[in-house]
Amino acid sequence: MSIWAQVKRMTAFELTKNVVTPLLSFLYAGALLVVFISEQSFEQSILIDIVFLALFSGGFTFFAKKDGFKPQMIDEEMHVSYKVVFLQHLPIANQEIIHSRIIVHNVYNVVIQLFFIIPLYIFSPAFHALMPVHTFIVFVVMWMSLGVFASGFTAADEAGKNISNRSFAKSIAQIALIGLALFNLYEFTSFSFIGGSVYLATHWPVIACIGAVLFASSGVMYGKRKMQRALQTMDYM
Repeated sequence: MSIWAQVKRMTAFELTKNVVTPLLSFLYAGALLVVFISEQSFEQSILIDIVFLALFSGGFTFFAKKDGFKPQMIDEEMHVSYKVVFLQHLPIANQEIIHSRIIVHNVYNVVIQLFFIIPLYIFSPAFHALMPVHTFIVFVVMWMSLGVFASGFTAADEAGKNISNRSFAKSIAQIALIGLALFNLYEFTSFSFIGGSVYLATHWPVIACIGAVLFASSGVMYGKRKMQRALQTMDYM
């Protein structure tokens, strides 16, 4: 069996065995749509920026997954996905495991992201007024690239990582950086994440799309290398 045939088989298996996640994703997206469809100021709301960051980075997808498909603590220090541990004990190449995990995460992300953003553009007068259709397409490409970027990191975490004070500090630092970026945007510029994205999609659509593709690719490539290293060095016994 070829690599991609095996990847397709593993991906299809999880998607058919974990139908709860897409259903919960639709539910979360629908709830967000109800909350924000009447919003009048998308470009000046820090709450909307935070929700968009959480949604398009895969945060809501994580909560939609069943516990059996999430990374868990298997001892006092190792955080790993039982599914990856199981696959490691089968005659399956590491590359097949890596590709299947990244694809699965992106499928889950696409479901909730598109089910939220497309109806929002159609039914929210304020959001629709921000940009014409061709600009909206660029806007969506930019934001969805965040989810593709994050999928590499999510897949790498599933291969296992040691929980320590250093890893905890890194997580806190990442949250702090996002908070600092939001603060600086609102304090020192007239832009928000949403407003800046609309501006880039309107004035530099080609550059924005190229940047989005490069950004997404960098996350996937980093995640693949990190996951490959973890699969080769982690002791899953």
